[in-house]
Amino acid sequence: MNMCPISLKPIQNKTQQLRVVPVAKAVNTELNIMDYEQVENIIRSQSKILVAPCICRKEHSIMGKGCDKLSETCLVFGGGAYIYESRGIGRTITQNEALEIVRQGVKQGLVPQPSNAKNP
Repeated sequence: MNMCPISLKPIQNKTQQLRVVPVAKAVNTELNIMDYEQVENIIRSQSKILVAPCICRKEHSIMGKGCDKLSETCLVFGGGAYIYESRGIGRTITQNEALEIVRQGVKQGLVPQPSNAKNP
């Protein structure tokens, strides 16, 4: 389960989607994992939440390697949610709906992983 926390103030707190990778330097590939309480705190602090289809599962399905897990699991917050919405990707949901998606995902064995955050 991916969560994509994006600042509510994108102008003041810029986390770029694409970044320059220095040549001949180590790249951190560590994935962060959150427990339910951390996820709940993030969700409860958001005023704009959008859920989008998991691009990873979508890609695997196209390649014939799909699974039976939830497909709508990527949560997008703040400014990012408005951008997704303007492009017709995903749908706006409430905090309680987001928490239910996380609960269902955890029940199916999915793991909350924040991405594209300065302080995950």
